[in-house]
Amino acid sequence: VVSDGSPQRPLCSWAKSCVWDEHSQASCAQKLCESSGFHVGTFNSASGHLCFSTYDGEAHRYWLVDRQAFYDGRTVKEVAINATCSDITTTTTTTLPSMQAVSTQSPASTTSTTAATEVVEENVEDPASTDAATAPPTAGPTTSAATTG
Repeated sequence: VVSDGSPQRPLCSWAKSCVWDEHSQASCAQKLCESSGFHVGTFNSASGHLCFSTYDGEAHRYWLVDRQAFYDGRTVKEVAINATCSDITTTTTTTLPSMQAVSTQSPASTTSTTAATEVVEENVEDPASTDAATAPPTAGPTTSAATTG
């Protein structure tokens, strides 16, 4: 599934603090898939870097990773997400001669070696209209980068 900014396929963005790492990628994929009617989402790719890319500058439905809330409006930086979505996780049960039953579940996880980037600044058109509480004001834009491994 690829996000397009509709309520069923929201784009991914942020309100005040951007961290583009495995956790935020997984969050965007999960909310994209849930909005599309699935239960599990796995991140595949994005149209750019969440903290620095602009999708099209138009008003859309967004999943704000720092607020963990949906937002309808305009943001400055946002990306489209490509995710693999499924209805349920796979569970199998096998009866073995020496045991009663064994159950295994395949997790919905992503593995990625990306650099975590954090940006703190104002990114939404009207931060008061997001679903979550407003974060305390910051002294201005700051940028830091850390490598995860």
